[in-house]
Amino acid sequence: MSKIPPNHHIHPSLQLSDDILTEAAKNFGTPLYVYDACVMQQQLDMLRSIIPDNTTVYYSVKANPNISIIQIFHKLTTSFEVASAGELSTVMCADVSPSNIIFVGPGKTKDELKKAISLEIMAIVAESLREIDDLQTLSKKFDKKVRVALRINPGRGKGIIRMGGTTQFGMEKDCAIKIINSSKYPNLDFIGIHAYLGTGILDPKSILNHTEIILQIADDIQLQSGRNFSFIDVGGGFGVPYYEWEQMPDWKSLQSSLNILIQSYLAKHPSTKTFAIEAGRFLVAHSGVFIASVLDIKKSNDKCFAILDGGTNVFGGDNRYRGFRPTPMRVINAKRNLNFEPITLCGPLCTSADQLAANTLLPMPKIGNLIGFYQAGAYGLTASSGFFLSHGFPAEVLFQNDKLSLIRERINI
Repeated sequence: MSKIPPNHHIHPSLQLSDDILTEAAKNFGTPLYVYDACVMQQQLDMLRSIIPDNTTVYYSVKANPNISIIQIFHKLTTSFEVASAGELSTVMCADVSPSNIIFVGPGKTKDELKKAISLEIMAIVAESLREIDDLQTLSKKFDKKVRVALRINPGRGKGIIRMGGTTQFGMEKDCAIKIINSSKYPNLDFIGIHAYLGTGILDPKSILNHTEIILQIADDIQLQSGRNFSFIDVGGGFGVPYYEWEQMPDWKSLQSSLNILIQSYLAKHPSTKTFAIEAGRFLVAHSGVFIASVLDIKKSNDKCFAILDGGTNVFGGDNRYRGFRPTPMRVINAKRNLNFEPITLCGPLCTSADQLAANTLLPMPKIGNLIGFYQAGAYGLTASSGFFLSHGFPAEVLFQNDKLSLIRERINI
């Protein structure tokens, strides 16, 4: 059991006070997601402060695809990385220019490729020879020149989830060189490369090392193919600490070394017009709070359980990292100076696996109290299995300019 109350790593600028969260729950019901737009902007400002001015930030839509959040980042002049036709449609509905969109993913269908080609997006990130062949066939059919970036798998990776190494992502460097040098693809414009070695990285040196590896690969491919790239995407992987033993990274320590590395590459390769870094979790995780109401309090074999109206079915996107390792959480509007006691927080599902925190320390809640789970802005609602047991999906609310606004209605099944 943790000996530290699980209110660690809550963003210091989060404006979602207990009173605001209580008002949100009263007006929109629970379970509920509430997001703070100000924190999103602060995270983007922080990221931009440590990368060169001529670097383009691509928001990874998968982290939170709510169109209102996409519109926030659009107004803040980010570009967008999508990984499905659905995400592409959502971004287009937010009036984003196709020239600010890239399409990634190891399993794009022909219909998805057709849609991306017809919209003439910035780049389709191709991950296999099959995809390259499909792109050539379709681009010839549409009589278009299609911009393609090749996803490179350098054979290594790091983070909560490895995206490099022995995985399904991308292709080896030698394969990319053969594709670029082939005469089989006259309709494809190979504008550059994409690589993403891991996600949830909390070590700034790993980000720097990954960037250095990717830029060396880009340099090698251009040298061996004779091609000058205009587009380089070094991925990202900037993580967010969830657990008490995780340290908040000193991202500012990256600024000097990362700038020197990137500017050195750009000086050597002046043809590079777009230097991309992706971020999803880093931009939105801190902004979100998931709220659930306490339905019941019970004891079993001297162990205390609180049953909530929302569990892993609606707050389960990162469930493989939660449960026995509690993320930041609080009893909303709990009285001060209460003793912290061990309690297990469970959802309403008919499975013992439906636990959001096990033996965590909290002021003992009462029926009707609200529990707030922080760092909930990324991989929350849309990464959850809301159809399980037909409990439906929570509403989503945005706090912006001192106002709470409904940005996704509750879905009942």
